[in-house]
Amino acid sequence: TSEYHPALGAFVRYNLTSRFAVEGHLLQTRVSGADANSTLLVKQRRNLSFRSDIYEIGITGAVNLVSFNIPAGKKATPYVFAGISGFYFNPQTQYRGDWVDLQPIGTEGQGRATYSDAKKYSLVNFAIPVGIGFKFAVSERVNIGLQFGARRTFTDYLDDVSGNYPDIERLAEEDPI
Repeated sequence: TSEYHPALGAFVRYNLTSRFAVEGHLLQTRVSGADANSTLLVKQRRNLSFRSDIYEIGITGAVNLVSFNIPAGKKATPYVFAGISGFYFNPQTQYRGDWVDLQPIGTEGQGRATYSDAKKYSLVNFAIPVGIGFKFAVSERVNIGLQFGARRTFTDYLDDVSGNYPDIERLAEEDPI
């Protein structure tokens, strides 16, 4: 099963000069994964899976690698961008046919009396978007483009696990889910 998902978004870009632009954006995407897709038997036996919808708002600056000046006939350019964004995410897993939010459960012991040091992670975080793109002017106010971007996030919980694996039997005593 493929674990690739499209990102859908909207943005407003203002060209400060023929070389620099600033952009505000809204973005929605999903990340997911399943141990069942692994070729490693140990991961298949672990049988974890998740999905997490991500909603992002941010601002980026872009540098056109070629001057972008529509009146002068320079209507296309590759560009690079970087910025800052805030995002909301909510990891879930399927349990008995229903999608269950994982953060409230505390699958690494967060919020449990038996793991008092484990604090719940926030579902709101920030990221640094970076990427490359290419844009072409269709008219004075409309451009068509394609871009590829990545995010440096500051949370390890997009999938609800960070590497701290508590004793499953101790957790089950407090909550069978």
